[in-house]
Parts: sequence; C-alpha cells; structure tokens
Amino acid sequence: MTEPEQTPAELAFKARFAEVMRDLKSGKEDGEAMYLLGRIANRMLEEAKQPDWKALKQNLSLEAYDSVLMALQKRGNEFIAAGQVKPAYALQAIAVSIVAGTQTDPHVREGEKLLDRIIETTILNYRKHGKSVEPATH
Repeated sequence: MTEPEQTPAELAFKARFAEVMRDLKSGKEDGEAMYLLGRIANRMLEEAKQPDWKALKQNLSLEAYDSVLMALQKRGNEFIAAGQVKPAYALQAIAVSIVAGTQTDPHVREGEKLLDRIIETTILNYRKHGKSVEPATH
C-alpha cells in the first residue's frame, strides 16, 4: 500500500519537524532550554485549564489552534529579534507539537508521541523543581 502524495506544505513541515526532533535530541542536555520548554508549556496548560499536554492539544478548537500558532510565531519572532534563542526554540518545539497532531504522515505521528513525552517531562520537571526557583511576579 502506497502513502498518498504529500503537499509541499506537508513536506516542508515534515522537514521542519525532523529538524526540531534532532535539535531536541542534542538539546535535552541544555537545562535552561528544557526549563523554558516546561515553563511555557505549563503556563499554556494553566491558561487553558487542561490537565496535560495531550488534553490541551486534543481540546484546541480550530479557532484556538490558529490563534495559538499565530501567538507562538509572533512571540518566537520577537525572541529571535532580541537574540533570545532558547525561548524561541521552546516556542518552536511547542508549535511543532501542536501542528504534528494534525498531520497524517506516519513518521510525523510517531515522532509526535516522542515530542509530546519530552514536553510532558519538561512540564513535570518544571512543576517539581522549576517553580521553586522562579521569581515571584506581582
């Protein structure tokens, strides 16, 4: 059985997804990047009142999906312009995870499971260790 022909956008996403997964593989040793990923993803869960990353993704309406991706892109571009690569990297991983859930490519879907586990792990680590070192903001 052959896979259906992929569109240029699907092929471009698949390449971007593979790049993010390669970066995450080497970036897992970067405590600051993983902290930021967990912090940002945790904040998204709290704002959406969702128990975990999978639930957040599953419960995004089409309107919320578009809005979240636009906000992530805008903020990521702001971080890049300010020379803040690690927060931009975290936002990119989050956005790629969200988009991956809409793809039909079996390789992307399999990789999505791994990416989501990484994000869940960073959220749990943030909740366990990160909140205690975060400065209070009022």
